[in-house]
Amino acid sequence: MKDQKEISGPLPDILRQVDETLRAHISVAADSSSGPEVRYPEYPLRALQEVVRNAVIHRTYESSNTPVKVYWY
Repeated sequence: MKDQKEISGPLPDILRQVDETLRAHISVAADSSSGPEVRYPEYPLRALQEVVRNAVIHRTYESSNTPVKVYWY
């Protein structure tokens, strides 16, 4: 794991902090072999945001206090 972070607070703040953390940890490859440099993220940010938001939205809040956890390897 690159680091460990606990994020809490109001939902809009949590999602903003998660987005910042995702952006900071996405590895980006660059290809300049056929002209201007083109950058390719390891994973599309939008896809990672969707995974996290689905985990938060579909969590069972009524019967559990278990936090949503995202592991990045």
